[in-house]
Amino acid sequence: MNHDIAGRVFPGLDENLLAVIANRMKKLEQSLENAEIKIRPDAEIQKDLVKVLLFSEYIASGLAKNPEIFKELVESGDLFKSYSHVSYSARIRKKTIHLEDTASIKKILLHIKLYESIRIAWRDLTGKARLEETLCDLSNLADAVIDAALQSLYDDLGKIYGLPVDADGNFYRLTVLGMGKLGAHELNFSSDLDLIFVYPEQGYTNTENFISNEEFFIKLCRRFLKFFTPGMGEINFYRIDTRLRPYGEGGPLVMSAAGFEAYYQAQGREWERYAMIKARPVAGDIEAGKTLLKILNSFVYRRYFDYGSFD
Repeated sequence: MNHDIAGRVFPGLDENLLAVIANRMKKLEQSLENAEIKIRPDAEIQKDLVKVLLFSEYIASGLAKNPEIFKELVESGDLFKSYSHVSYSARIRKKTIHLEDTASIKKILLHIKLYESIRIAWRDLTGKARLEETLCDLSNLADAVIDAALQSLYDDLGKIYGLPVDADGNFYRLTVLGMGKLGAHELNFSSDLDLIFVYPEQGYTNTENFISNEEFFIKLCRRFLKFFTPGMGEINFYRIDTRLRPYGEGGPLVMSAAGFEAYYQAQGREWERYAMIKARPVAGDIEAGKTLLKILNSFVYRRYFDYGSFD
């Protein structure tokens, strides 16, 4: 790659910063050489590469450790594409459709998260994406990863205990509500994922080795949290925060829809009213989540104001 391009992209740049670019460029080139990857980026990508190597240690480190990602980004044209809200789910489905074990799916999701995070950051830093697109992309990526992980864990647990059903044999799924920045499609690169878990109704799983729906979904949520706990040497995944749930950190990890509604209507506090404005179903049973939030409209948007509301 052209080493003189840095001076043309940033004329008059401090020598120390030029050295930073040169050092990071050298590490990337060495990594490409070690992996026997040959690639010829066009002039625009070379200019953009200089920018992102200066602006982002995260991108510089990520590409140096994973040179195949740089090759794919360049050859796929993904750096010049705007994604729709379903793009991430489709890409994840394509790469995991034939996988059944959760460990393999986690490995794929970690790679996709790194690849897409670098792509989103690159487009942001080079001015190819507006802020709104960047935040929305990060949120949609998180939605897709959460949903894929949840489905894999749900299937695994179902093999052991059967699946939760109602009296008519209809399958129940978990609803995951995104709160805060995720719920508002405002996620940034360092945000926690604020999540609340809700299941439809009480009942039992459909097998001889049955357990209650509540027990099934508690096990599912615990496995979900463990899934996102980073192991030794793993790429950073998402930090999950469930403290916005009813009763906070001391409350149940997951609640039935009836118990969830009853809590907010009887005990919901002012800050929870405001927090629910940003709530959005992000994974699992989306339609059930929409119905649940619609029921809570009377709590979130009060019909009458009192002096406490104005205060």
